[in-house]
Amino acid sequence: MLKSAISTSASNISISAPDLTLTWPSPLPPLFANCSQSFIVKASKTDNVLISGDMGDDSVEEIVNVMEIPDNFGVKQLFARLTIAGIENKLESEPNEEEKQRCIKLSIESGIICKFTSYIGVDLESHENINDDWNSTDYSDDDDCYCGGGKIQYFINHVDHCASCALDDEEIIPYECASCALDDEEIIPYECANCYSEGEMEYEESSKRREVEEAAEPARRRLMEEAARRNTSKSSDSTISENIQSQNVDGSWDDFPGVNKEIEKKYGKVVAATLAAIVYIMKNYGSEGKYSLIIMKAKNFLKSKFNDVDWDSIINKM
Repeated sequence: MLKSAISTSASNISISAPDLTLTWPSPLPPLFANCSQSFIVKASKTDNVLISGDMGDDSVEEIVNVMEIPDNFGVKQLFARLTIAGIENKLESEPNEEEKQRCIKLSIESGIICKFTSYIGVDLESHENINDDWNSTDYSDDDDCYCGGGKIQYFINHVDHCASCALDDEEIIPYECASCALDDEEIIPYECANCYSEGEMEYEESSKRREVEEAAEPARRRLMEEAARRNTSKSSDSTISENIQSQNVDGSWDDFPGVNKEIEKKYGKVVAATLAAIVYIMKNYGSEGKYSLIIMKAKNFLKSKFNDVDWDSIINKM
């Protein structure tokens, strides 16, 4: 009916049925052609309902047959979900224990989860006292560090480490005994009862800092040297890879590291660069690896330029 009408929608929609007590949503929105819409009606059992509305200046009515479905087939759950959502929204602004218990009861009876019966989500008022958990932890200076570098000697970011791990000058604090704890705000070491009397705690921060720095220096130096080697190796490998990938369509290279000057003088720069590339690839990757086709293509180029030269013999000698 809507498809053939001039008006694109029907407005002022109403649904009539015997003993009708509730419709949802309310008021009912307009109906549109080719648009699926769902309405919920609470009424006595009936075989059909009457839908009325306005299309332009005309009033229209349509009788719709009602299909019988088993009880508890989802309608009660839909109503329960709407009610639960309303209670939850109200409780956010107006906390009320009775309404909360009503929401929980409705959730259990209908099988529809709410914020009080589900395992998903976080209570807005929940919190965790991290400092209590930290102070209740039992630490022992006889334990080995996770890195295997030695016995525990230092705190780093609230974690026990040995001297070889102590690299961050700003957050390393040495401690004297197994019963030491950390203040959550300022990370200040507390010595055990055998080390101080209350109000008379003394710190030797400068000497302790020097001890930490001296212990950390070998490990720091090793890390810096290793990082420098990795960066150099990566840079070199990247450059060589780019050179290999710069092979021309005919199998030659215009330039390549390690060009033999005598061969360049005798056969030209392109031939010498191609020969240098073949030698490098074969020495580092072999002749049967991922670059085998590149090597074959390069050898074909050499033979096409100087067919009477035993290139394999020259390559083996280089």
